[in-house]
Amino acid sequence: MENADTALVMLTAAIFFALVIERVLEIAKSIYDYIEARNDFSDFWDRRAISIRDRLQNRLDRFKQAGEKTLQKMVFTHLASRYVNENHPGYEGAPVISANKLRAFTVKSVSKSFGVLLGISVAACLGINVFSLIAQWTESPDALKLGLFRVDLPNWVEYATTGIVMGLGSGPMHKFITALERARKNRQSTDAT
Repeated sequence: MENADTALVMLTAAIFFALVIERVLEIAKSIYDYIEARNDFSDFWDRRAISIRDRLQNRLDRFKQAGEKTLQKMVFTHLASRYVNENHPGYEGAPVISANKLRAFTVKSVSKSFGVLLGISVAACLGINVFSLIAQWTESPDALKLGLFRVDLPNWVEYATTGIVMGLGSGPMHKFITALERARKNRQSTDAT
């Protein structure tokens, strides 16, 4: 029973800090949006979009000169998913580097990176390690029947992985907890038979 209490505390701490990290990032993004709107950073994002457009055009021209159509299409498709907008007013149907998409992608990338770093820091400082929970459950003789496996990783990898999952937010933590809950129910049903 003591292992179950320890596991519950660990899961509760992990989900709590995942939610805290999510809320801190939302507040930071709101503050950034306010500062950006107050100081009119739209010129900065327009300049960045023009810079990316020029770099892309240079790359596409080099690929065109080399006769590599498939590589040219791959580069354009990859970058189009992030920056290109085909519904830009005045340019209907033409692919245009969108400053709004560029801004959204950049802010999301920086936010996720900061969240992961914050998650790793919290996991390491507070000793939150979900792999120790898996280790507790795999000590059972029925662990292999349930599809669980023994994890023998260095501590820093376990804390880093836990921190990454926490830093990505409550969604990945919920999925992890759901998988563990399913394994626990399967274990109870095999113990009952």
